[in-house]
Amino acid sequence: MKVTLDVSKHPSLKLDGIVLEDDSCKPAGINSTHISFETGLDGCGTKHNTTDEYIIYYNAIVANTKGSNDSSIITRDFQASFPFQCSFPRRKVLSVTSFSPRRKVVYTKAGKLISLIPVVI
Repeated sequence: MKVTLDVSKHPSLKLDGIVLEDDSCKPAGINSTHISFETGLDGCGTKHNTTDEYIIYYNAIVANTKGSNDSSIITRDFQASFPFQCSFPRRKVLSVTSFSPRRKVVYTKAGKLISLIPVVI
């Protein structure tokens, strides 16, 4: 997944330390107006849900705000979260050359897991 946040619309964000839900996932690019991230569908804390029609992958950009330096109390009040998601129709065959899953998961129409085969990488 690739996601870009327009930081010029959020002037109170601290750009150093901005991460995805997995705090080891740093930005792929930063400039004065935008910050971008790239992650696999199974990396950086990305989770997924299924519906009858879609498989939905979701994550969030997490950043501290500039007001967080003024407090000696540890709190999440000065943390901003920007959730994002991408979805794929369940009734399509997809080919993604850059996605290497750690395991194979096959879903039925009812959304039940019918096969779980570990893949050695």
